[in-house]
Amino acid sequence: MKFRGYRCSVCGSEYESSEELYLCPKDRGCLDVLLNTETIRKTSGPGQLMQEGRELSHWRYLPLLPVNDPGGQGTPLRRVGWTPVYSLPALRNKRKLKAFWLKDEGTNPTASLKGRASSVVVARAQEIGVQTVVTASTGNAGAALAGMETMVKYGMMKAWDEKIRSQEGNNSTNKETSLLQDEELKLKMLGSVFYAQGIYVAWRP
Repeated sequence: MKFRGYRCSVCGSEYESSEELYLCPKDRGCLDVLLNTETIRKTSGPGQLMQEGRELSHWRYLPLLPVNDPGGQGTPLRRVGWTPVYSLPALRNKRKLKAFWLKDEGTNPTASLKGRASSVVVARAQEIGVQTVVTASTGNAGAALAGMETMVKYGMMKAWDEKIRSQEGNNSTNKETSLLQDEELKLKMLGSVFYAQGIYVAWRP
């Protein structure tokens, strides 16, 4: 198992990966993730992670992340990362720098670099069956978390909805109800407000 558990950054106490903790219960210290580095080194070298054909998102580095494959193909969860890097020669020359590159994290699904961590949080929450995720945020992290969760749920609900429609055939009542649910979700997203676990968070791309 690649994810071993947590270690307190203050007192060094370690906890099992199955424990649901936010801070160290002894001293409120932040918890660092512990990975089984020996296993990772044996199974996932740099060549494997960078080989052609791997997913063009940060999930190509799944062997290094403390979660299992979260699924969600076709949802924004699988579009996080692999953002473009631009060379800016005019600015580089003006500042007399040897190199200058700009990483555009605005192309993430939530238009923020915080979408990276949020996607892992959502994946972990699904993995251990957590229904509510709360974060302390001044804005970007909260918006990214709410946005990621809503978009993932919307994508998954859409796939489920299409399956139900195909099974129900020509049952007009079920189709109308299903379409109404779709439209309500779309309105929540298009209205620049994401709804996640009973909390509305403003988000403007």
